[in-house]
Amino acid sequence: MAASPKAQRLHWVLAGLAALVGAFIGARLGFVVEHLSYYSHNLLEIPQFWLGGLNWQGAVAGGMAVLPLIARKGDWPLSLAAERLSRLVLPLAVAGWIGLWSSGLGYGASLDENLFWGMAAADESGVVALRTPTQPMAILSLIVFLGVLELWLNLRDRPRLRAPLTFLIFSADMLLFSFLRADPVPPLFGLRIESWIAIIYTFAGIVSTIYVLRLSHPKNRLKMPVEAKEKQSHEIESRPGTD
Repeated sequence: MAASPKAQRLHWVLAGLAALVGAFIGARLGFVVEHLSYYSHNLLEIPQFWLGGLNWQGAVAGGMAVLPLIARKGDWPLSLAAERLSRLVLPLAVAGWIGLWSSGLGYGASLDENLFWGMAAADESGVVALRTPTQPMAILSLIVFLGVLELWLNLRDRPRLRAPLTFLIFSADMLLFSFLRADPVPPLFGLRIESWIAIIYTFAGIVSTIYVLRLSHPKNRLKMPVEAKEKQSHEIESRPGTD
């Protein structure tokens, strides 16, 4: 990664690949669980990901599951690994929405033909209709909000907030657009399953952001044990293998 020293970029590239593998496995397992009624009768199709079937909520869970392993293998603090690898969220999320768009998924509700802001889009069966432009709106919103976040982090020099704020913004964005999607999925208590998962992720993002903010407060830093202060300094300052 460009943010890493040249001597360590290969290590971070490998860490990114490991995170992608974890996210991919999680995305497939998440889709299988979401459609368990089908896959329970078609077990041989579970590993056949090329037939289609990934979801973002499983990808997030899979990526976070392998994060501690990546940090341990690289001998990096978990917060540093999370901060660096959270930079993958924006390109992966945009690529995911583009994939949905091109596959006739993630589309919005049908609109009246007289509405000028609608977009002609196909559903999974190939039927084209004027719909809410959910996919391009989601892509644009992610680029804008995460782009503004990156600018703010650079201006304020707050790298520790990158991971929790990226997680929070991404989860809140996916929650919003889950309500605008019209492609059919199994419901749970009247909502899409992804909406419930996005609510949980958003809440977790709020809690983790507050936690990092409290740790970063000058008063709390003064109260921290010497070992914890040294660890925080270790995460920020350049050292072989990390920064």
